[in-house]
Amino acid sequence: MVSAHAVSKAIPLRSYFRLGRACRYEPPEKTATSSAHSGLAPSGLLPDPSRSITFQDVFEIIHAQFMTVIGTNSRALQEASIYFNSVHSWFPILDPTLYYKQLSSAWDLQRPEFLLLSLSMLLSNAHPDGTELSSQALALYTSIKGFIGLLDSIGPISLELIQIRLLITLFESGHGKPQSAYMTMGSTLRAAIALGLDKDRPKPSHTSPEQQRKAEEEKRVWWGVMIMDRYAALDMCKRGSEFRIMASTEIDTSSDKDGFTTISCPFSMLLHASRILEQVQAHVHDPTPQDEFNTTEAMQIVSTLRSFKALMKESLPSEAEIYNPSLALCESASLILWCHLELRDKELCAKSSKSTFGAAVGDILARTHSLEQNPSILDLKRIPVFILSSMYIAASALTSEPKALQNVDAVEAVAMLKSMLAHLSQRWLAGSMDICMIMSKF
Repeated sequence: MVSAHAVSKAIPLRSYFRLGRACRYEPPEKTATSSAHSGLAPSGLLPDPSRSITFQDVFEIIHAQFMTVIGTNSRALQEASIYFNSVHSWFPILDPTLYYKQLSSAWDLQRPEFLLLSLSMLLSNAHPDGTELSSQALALYTSIKGFIGLLDSIGPISLELIQIRLLITLFESGHGKPQSAYMTMGSTLRAAIALGLDKDRPKPSHTSPEQQRKAEEEKRVWWGVMIMDRYAALDMCKRGSEFRIMASTEIDTSSDKDGFTTISCPFSMLLHASRILEQVQAHVHDPTPQDEFNTTEAMQIVSTLRSFKALMKESLPSEAEIYNPSLALCESASLILWCHLELRDKELCAKSSKSTFGAAVGDILARTHSLEQNPSILDLKRIPVFILSSMYIAASALTSEPKALQNVDAVEAVAMLKSMLAHLSQRWLAGSMDICMIMSKF
């Protein structure tokens, strides 16, 4: 961790991410040290190229990596606890009960997908070391990407492999690799559809609690795929994947007698927010030839954004807003829509959307000012990656249109947002890259 002003001294990050690392395995008995991040060291044992790759080859490679990086049951439990108290709080695509049950037998488990999932969770916990990610974290990221290819080569697709891809996309989005995240989501979406996660499955009349948990987990993984597909497209200023089968418009947020669905209620709100974002992306990047229809559509989206944001703010204490991913996506959608309408000189729509734009900017600045006054109250581990885009878009809009809001000093507001992005870059490195992009607009 470093102070916020140190971010301004960062080297060009995109060039750093292209560095290669030579990797090798230590013998399995030489397990990781107790240091929380020294255990990120990767391995590079490859199968014999003179023969076909077998399942046993892949298992041994990933198992050796697992033993080198994690090594002990206590370390595995520690990293899982960190993950479930941070990333899982806003992106719950794993069921903790099912995960811990498998973890208890991981040392004898011949399932490379589960071992790789554990490594991906550990990678999700990684944070920048100063103004850049450690070489160990980057090398582990590269190794996991290679392992995904190995698992793809032997098949079949598994739910864990979709979860691994989603966690890798989060890592890429949060640490300044938007192009990689966009490409990863393309293959992740196809894999999820190939696995049949997009299909509505009838609920059997008699199921065990474990089967119910598994069905709930599959549903949330599919939601996660759609959410991340839209967010990866947002980072690339594009629409979501053209190869998408939309989920049912009806989202079950009710609670059954065992309470399984209740744990995903906030997640269903995030899915709703991502759908609104997708409507904005479609309106911006794929408009119809009919101006009258486009105008009506824009007005409807503005109305939806107002209603949905009001619903969230009613049920959310102000101090928790910074941790709410749904609110962040809604604010990003409001900002993008206004910028598009203002640029296209759609006067009627722009005036209507300006209030949502002003409300979004106002709320972002209010939260930023509050946290700037007392930064110690911010739990960086719980910060969702989605918050970065809303702050960056707000700063970019105020930089391009400094007189957009009469009651806002654009220069002061942009400086405040840059300071907060620098602070957030201690968790997600993309924050410092956003600062560089904002500076390039001056």
